[in-house]
Amino acid sequence: MIKDTVKIKTGSEEFYSERGVQNYEKNFTWEQLYLKLDLENSVVNLNYHQDFKMLYHKLDLISDKIKTFTLYITPSNKLKSGYFYVCAVLSRLTQVRVLKIKTKYMDTKQTISYKAINNLKKGFFKLAEASKELTKIRISNCKFLNQAIVSDAVLEIFSSISNLSSIELENTDILNLKEIKIANAIIVNHPDIKELIIRGGCDNDTAAKSIADGLMRAKKLELLIFTGNYCPEGITNLLYNLAFSPKLTILELNQSSFISKMKEFVENLTKLVSISGAIEYLNISGIPCFATFNQEFFKALGENISLKYLDFSNTGTGSTQV
Repeated sequence: MIKDTVKIKTGSEEFYSERGVQNYEKNFTWEQLYLKLDLENSVVNLNYHQDFKMLYHKLDLISDKIKTFTLYITPSNKLKSGYFYVCAVLSRLTQVRVLKIKTKYMDTKQTISYKAINNLKKGFFKLAEASKELTKIRISNCKFLNQAIVSDAVLEIFSSISNLSSIELENTDILNLKEIKIANAIIVNHPDIKELIIRGGCDNDTAAKSIADGLMRAKKLELLIFTGNYCPEGITNLLYNLAFSPKLTILELNQSSFISKMKEFVENLTKLVSISGAIEYLNISGIPCFATFNQEFFKALGENISLKYLDFSNTGTGSTQV
């Protein structure tokens, strides 16, 4: 077991660190960490060393010890088989619980080609057939071509995974692909989801509203972080439906984007604070709503017995920290 390491927890992590889906199991060892990092290094630099024999040999030897893995999508211009390695690696990681997908060494747009997406899809299909261990997926720094063939492939990927508890999307435009279908697939196909984190990339109301509708079915949701997204109306719909989430403990909506219906936003926030018996952490910093708060809101706030942390900073209070 890895001991004597210190991680400073701030904000929602402080409230959720012991309850959430952990990136590493409690019995995670230094050996597993070394094997994980070594295998990731072999994959991320495959386009340069092109040693498939070594990569596959490593996978055969240690894949059963890999519980958490970051799969890098890199250029494959020097590889005769192109992005087949993505499928090959995924299909062998049958014990992985937490999977992170991100780009590296790509151009500034970080756009993933259809060939890479197609091999990613095939890999997920094989993984789904061989294992049910995957519970958490994180996609970051990935941009997708807004084409029907790409959208269909992404939709098939999320449809192939059936038991996710945690989904994190960061700096990716994946929700702009067939907004309603992709957003619905993320929520509806995973009724046991406990964590949904969307940081940047949801820049249209259609996707946000679709997520809001899906959340009505997510009765086990405990954490929602929805930050850095520009969807003025969608965020209000999101807030309304969250009032009916019986286990919601952590909510972060902090962003600087304009809210088109501020009065409605405050009404929905009041409803959430009034109804929820589980909410402990609420962060709405950066949303200029303080001037719209009325007596009814503060009454609901005073009567709530579960709330432990409230962040109103940069909401028009005249202070950067509240």
